[in-house]
Amino acid sequence: METQHVLAPMLGTVVRVDVRPGELIQVGQQIVVLESMKMEHIVRAPAAAVVATVLVAAGDTVRRDQPLLTFDPAETTGPAETSDELVDPDVIRPDLAEVLDRHAVGLDANRPEAVRRRRDRGQRTARENLAELCDPDTFVEYGPLVVAAQRQRRGLDDLVARTPADGLVAGVAEVNGSACLVLAYDATVLAGTQGYYNHAKKDRLFTVAARRRLPVVLFAEGGGGRPGDTDIPTVGGLDVPSFHLFARLSGLVPLVGIAAGYCFAGNAALLGCCDVVIATEDSSIGMGGPAMIEGGGLGVFAPEDIGPMSIQVPNGVVDIAENGRMPLVLFAEGGGGRPGDTDGISSGQRTFARFAQLSALVPMVGITSGRCFAGNASLLGCCDVIIATADSSIGMGGPAMIEGGGLGKVEPDDVGPVDVQSANGVLDVVVADEAEATAVTKRLLSSFHGPGEPGAAPDQ
Repeated sequence: METQHVLAPMLGTVVRVDVRPGELIQVGQQIVVLESMKMEHIVRAPAAAVVATVLVAAGDTVRRDQPLLTFDPAETTGPAETSDELVDPDVIRPDLAEVLDRHAVGLDANRPEAVRRRRDRGQRTARENLAELCDPDTFVEYGPLVVAAQRQRRGLDDLVARTPADGLVAGVAEVNGSACLVLAYDATVLAGTQGYYNHAKKDRLFTVAARRRLPVVLFAEGGGGRPGDTDIPTVGGLDVPSFHLFARLSGLVPLVGIAAGYCFAGNAALLGCCDVVIATEDSSIGMGGPAMIEGGGLGVFAPEDIGPMSIQVPNGVVDIAENGRMPLVLFAEGGGGRPGDTDGISSGQRTFARFAQLSALVPMVGITSGRCFAGNASLLGCCDVIIATADSSIGMGGPAMIEGGGLGKVEPDDVGPVDVQSANGVLDVVVADEAEATAVTKRLLSSFHGPGEPGAAPDQ
């Protein structure tokens, strides 16, 4: 019979050749392995044959349909037993075992001393918080193998052991069945500070949140910028897009920030961008931590004395839903104060004071559809989350007030349209109509109901 060829099925690089001239091969036997697009592809014998010549060697680059070897057909009793049939699927290959071991280094089970420190403070680990927040088996972590950018002054083994994930456990998960972006600073890694690589992870994830319109939950505990990263030149830790990218999410997706313990500097900056800020009673939140305050010549302060909850709750920085407190929903559309009520002395001034006092006491959701001016807008602006339909117009002064102040005539729809109020951060969620606004509100309020009784469901 005429000598035949085995052709390359694709462009690639020869990883290895498993046959030699004169060797008898069976149907389906592995003869060459090619690498293409970072994947290995097995080329098998098309027929029982005797290898005549081998035309390639390991390392060669081949094009599609290029001959790999020639063979002469031969008689055979049946197909060859391929290596695939001999592989035990339960056996973990050494290279895979190395990957699994490397991932395991950063898990709580392998960090008993770090876990003990959290227990001593009465707190949970970053991974424990995310495990409870996320639906089971839905968390896809970004960058779990990165370490602090300190190779110039510390050994790699030390960095792997002591700076897992560069102090930020983050990724995409489902919460109550809906996709969500979740980030948790790990206070056991360099005090939860913001390092070069955890900034890079945030940048990537914030871009994903914007593109996919994913809500963001941020566990913000930590000490802010980290001066000890020596591998990458930086300019005061401010030459990163993280803060800009996060701020741009305001009005695009819901942002929920959680603080437990100390939250200073850059961590507090991210927390402050959130629509809803939740904090434990022992938290301290400040734009400058103890080191920054002392370095600025302002004295020595204990961390717990910088922005304690006794200050941050009354001043409205923190929104806390206490047990037994009911959330408040306000549909705010309207024109503000009414001058024509003549029957009694106005008590309107008490309304705004009492409404403002609810801030940080209960969750406050404001909804507007259409025109919302003056006093109505004032109440709307006090809300933690503001939802508006696309045709809304919001302003502290309506057309009458603007004209009365000598500023000219302005159409109601031109006072504060959504394209302005959404871009400047007044609005948190823009919806098509009131039906969608109500649906969004119901989903939001489900976050404040606490654990519920399991529903009825058939066995899975």
